[in-house]
Amino acid sequence: MDDIQKFTELKKQIGTLSDRKIRIEERHKAERAKLETLIKEITSKGYDPQKLSSIRDEKEKQLKAMLSELEVATKETMDKLNLIEA
Repeated sequence: MDDIQKFTELKKQIGTLSDRKIRIEERHKAERAKLETLIKEITSKGYDPQKLSSIRDEKEKQLKAMLSELEVATKETMDKLNLIEA
């Protein structure tokens, strides 16, 4: 391969790399915009994005407590209905 061919091939590769870099930068820009939108949405709902893990754990505990209360109330109602039907 002579120098002209080598130069032409390298120039072509540089163009390809440049195109790929631009696509990656645009994708990064789009993903960053999505992240910023998500952070704004989380913040607007009154949550701290840095504390989502602990918030999720707390909400999970609340949900389990509510389910437990519902289970007890349902059992009590079933027991009462069974007494009425007996």
